[in-house]
Amino acid sequence: MPYSAAGGDARPIGQISMPYSAAGGDARPIGQNFMPYSAAGGDARPIGQNFMPYFAANGDARPIGQISMPYSAAGGDARPIEQISMPYSAAGGDARPIGQISMPYSAANGDARPIGQISMPYSAAGGDARPIGQISMPYFAANGDARPIGQILCPIPPRAAMRAP
Repeated sequence: MPYSAAGGDARPIGQISMPYSAAGGDARPIGQNFMPYSAAGGDARPIGQNFMPYFAANGDARPIGQISMPYSAAGGDARPIEQISMPYSAAGGDARPIGQISMPYSAANGDARPIGQISMPYSAAGGDARPIGQISMPYFAANGDARPIGQILCPIPPRAAMRAP
């Protein structure tokens, strides 16, 4: 039977077999999310209403089926690419629908790479740490490099070298 504890858990007893984090969202397997629950900063809507975005303490607007992977709101999105198909709003994140994310975008970290290239980490301040196969589209980082891959294979020539003799 449902019960209410200090953590605000209203799930039936059969669904409490897996741990969950109230403050950071629901860590239960998706098969255990069929019943509504109320937790600190959590979601108290029935599952039928969880298919639409919701905002919890961590600013997560992903559908319920996409909450099974962790993500970092402050540092960007750590979800696998197949879980970014719905809009989300996070600190310095991207709230556009997926159809708009396929084009470059500018977030707090200055990343203008297409969505397919955001799955690997990169260092905006110190340059690009992505594998070479993911640098095929221009991007703007702290180093201001927007050249295609064919031009990034060689270092940027100094201004003196670019002047006509």
